[in-house]
Amino acid sequence: MVYEFRLPDLGEGMEEATLVKWLVKVGDYVKKDQKIAEVETDKAIVEIPSAYEGKVLELKFKEGETIKVGSVLLTIGSEKEGVKVQVEETKKSEEVKKEVLATPRVRALARELGVELSSVKGSGKHGEITEEDVRTAAAKKKPVLKELDKSEEMRVVEKIYTHPPEIKAVPRARDLAKKMGIDLTKVGGTGPGGVILEKDVLAAAEHLEKIVELKKIGKKEDIESIEEKIAHPLKEKQAKYLEVRIPIKGVRKVIITRLEKSNNIAVQTTAMEDIDVTKLVEVREKEKVEAARDGIHLTYLPFIIKASVIALKRHPWLNSTIDEQTGEFVLKKYYNIGIAVDTEDGLIVPVVKDVDLKSIMDIAREIIVLSDKARKRELTLDEVSNGTFTITNWGSIGASYGVPVLNYPECAILGVGRIQKKPVVIGDTIVIRDILPLSLTFDHRIVDGAEAARFLLDVKRHLEDPALLLVDIV
Repeated sequence: MVYEFRLPDLGEGMEEATLVKWLVKVGDYVKKDQKIAEVETDKAIVEIPSAYEGKVLELKFKEGETIKVGSVLLTIGSEKEGVKVQVEETKKSEEVKKEVLATPRVRALARELGVELSSVKGSGKHGEITEEDVRTAAAKKKPVLKELDKSEEMRVVEKIYTHPPEIKAVPRARDLAKKMGIDLTKVGGTGPGGVILEKDVLAAAEHLEKIVELKKIGKKEDIESIEEKIAHPLKEKQAKYLEVRIPIKGVRKVIITRLEKSNNIAVQTTAMEDIDVTKLVEVREKEKVEAARDGIHLTYLPFIIKASVIALKRHPWLNSTIDEQTGEFVLKKYYNIGIAVDTEDGLIVPVVKDVDLKSIMDIAREIIVLSDKARKRELTLDEVSNGTFTITNWGSIGASYGVPVLNYPECAILGVGRIQKKPVVIGDTIVIRDILPLSLTFDHRIVDGAEAARFLLDVKRHLEDPALLLVDIV
């Protein structure tokens, strides 16, 4: 019996995942719950266990491809089915070998010159196709200039070409031009520094062949257009050389989807506040020495997280969501704070769980561990799930102000800027203070501006007087 193993829903409304790596191959015997593949969701790289036991008959996707939830990942069957598949694969492989015998280098050259290998007779050992076979086939494919007399050829090219006497061309392009009767001084190159490549010779030949046909029917304007393409091939192919196209997949694709959903559903607005953290700077400078002895790099983020949780307890609507299906507000009495981590793959948001039950040093230690795992893509699903409030810290890379976007379906996200020394008026005196900019984006469907402002002012009060972080616990 043959089983189709489908990509399961790995939680929190996942719709698709990217196949990172197969852990099995066709013909392997797998046991139930054996890990068969690694897939990348928006949150983590997850190992998928098999739900069946038997021989791997077929892998339905290639590594790097995006897979929809519910799509068949692979098929698994009995030992007999496995042997049958292996025989068929071997037969297919032998048929391919009979059709074309060519090295990867020869295949690449054929693609570049537009030569179909199945139509080329190989002169190598056992009929293997050589590079010379490919070039000969390419030359025979375009016998163009023989149809142009010398005067016509010169009229076509001399009008617009102004190349230096020294011809810059790769040896293969020279050989091909000689076979096809093309004057390289009249061909524009697309290689580095204007070097003429084989494909430039073929392109010139193709254009000149069109000129021969157009000459018969007398379309002068079309002839002039083609003439320019011969000398300036980059004009025709400029976008190819100046643009890089990268498939949208993996973390970036999920980020795009989530941001679009956040923007289309939530009604977002942002409140900002500058906070005098001069005392906090003093406390952190003092305590970071002690923390370093325990191997902890103490930043300002643990203090901000702690202040946020105290404020969330006083303003619970900021720690809520909307259940779109039931039409209910969901106020959460647990405090799981997501921290946005900048990685090579994009923003990953690991979650520090039950922050209200942890000390500042505990939070600092956990931030270090989760951030390191995020950059290595080693986070588990549990470590990136069930967040209730998110903090994104662009100040860590030197930025000051910004407007964060909601980590939907959460109600709010706090953006943290860089601490800078600024002149501040206290009473009638101008003094230099350490100022921290904060930006709070919130879902206006859940919270009004006044409540959001009160939350932000509570955060401010606890960061301006860090002693309150130790004694003011709700």
